[in-house]
Amino acid sequence: MLHVRFSGVHIEHVPEVGLLYRIHENNSYKRGVSFAQVNEQMWMRQRALFFFYEQRRGFLTQAQQRQVLMEFALQLLRYLGKPVLLMLLWELSVRARVKVLFNSRASLYWVRERFYKFFSGR
Repeated sequence: MLHVRFSGVHIEHVPEVGLLYRIHENNSYKRGVSFAQVNEQMWMRQRALFFFYEQRRGFLTQAQQRQVLMEFALQLLRYLGKPVLLMLLWELSVRARVKVLFNSRASLYWVRERFYKFFSGR
């Protein structure tokens, strides 16, 4: 998705199911596990932002480089359990910051899990 977002690819919404998948025990992101395990799982995936930056920064505008680094900073602060600091990243949308807020500390993760169905509209 990073390549699509930052390579000028035209994206168009098609209201059709394009991918069916199943959740199974070997998924890289498991639900219903401890916060510590979720935190590590998320960090393993979100490090891709930094690797993308390292490999592609020469092809990105300065604004795009800053965007990728801000998103990486958001994920790093989430991983380190710094919810106040991540909320101060004003350049990122409120939605992006709140989305990771509830995955930044065990207590906030508990709230997320407790009200998961409500927040996901299920």
